[in-house]
Amino acid sequence: GQEVIEVQILPQDENWGENTTAVTGNTSEGSQSMEDVSNWPLESDTGLGFVCSRYFGTTVALGLSLVSFISPLAMVVLPKLGFFPGLSDNKAIQPSQIIQLLSCTAECKGILLSLAFKLVLLAIGIWAVFLRPRNSVLPRIFVFRAMMLVILAVCSFSYWLFYFVQINEATKALSVGEEAMDYTSLVSYVSSFGDTLIFIHYVGVILMEIRHLESVYYIKIVRS
Repeated sequence: GQEVIEVQILPQDENWGENTTAVTGNTSEGSQSMEDVSNWPLESDTGLGFVCSRYFGTTVALGLSLVSFISPLAMVVLPKLGFFPGLSDNKAIQPSQIIQLLSCTAECKGILLSLAFKLVLLAIGIWAVFLRPRNSVLPRIFVFRAMMLVILAVCSFSYWLFYFVQINEATKALSVGEEAMDYTSLVSYVSSFGDTLIFIHYVGVILMEIRHLESVYYIKIVRS
C-alpha cells in the first residue's frame, strides 16, 4: 500500500498555542521538493565573521561576570595592600592615622564573613543557572541576557566610581584633620555591592523563567 506519514505538533508544556497542520505531497525521504532551493543564499559557517558573532556574546558575558564577581574582593584587599599612594605617601597623614583608618574591628570582621558567604552563594548560583549546556549555539542576541549584562555593567561601574571617590575624600579629610571614612564603613559599602549582585542574579533567574514560559513546540513524525 501507499506509505503514509503522520505529522503531529505537540506542546512542550501546558502552554497551549495554535496547532498548525502541514499538508505536503512528499511521501518519503526520496521525494523531490517543488521549491528550487538553489535560490536560497548559502552562507559559510567557517568564516571569521561567523565565529566572532557566535562567540562574542558569550565572551563578553563571561568577562563581565568575572569582573563583577572579583570586584568586591578587590575593593576589600586594595586598601590593605597600599594600592592608593595618596593615602600612604601623604606626609600630612601620620602613620598612626593610617593604622587606625585601616583597622578592622569585630563588626568589620563580621561583615567580611557575611560578604564571603554571599560571594560563595553567588558563585554556586551562577554555576548552577548560567553555566549549564546551551540549547542552541546560533549567532543571535538574547534580549533578556543582553539587558542583564547592561545592568551589571552599569552597576559595577557605578560602585567602582563611588569607591574611588570615597577613597579620595577620606585622604583629603585626613590631610586637614577631619573625620574620614574608616575601613569598616568601606567594607559595609562593599557588602552592599555583594547584595546588589545577588539581587541582579535573582532578577536574571526570574527573566529566564519568564522566557521558558513561552510556547515552544517540537515535531513528532509517525511513519506507517
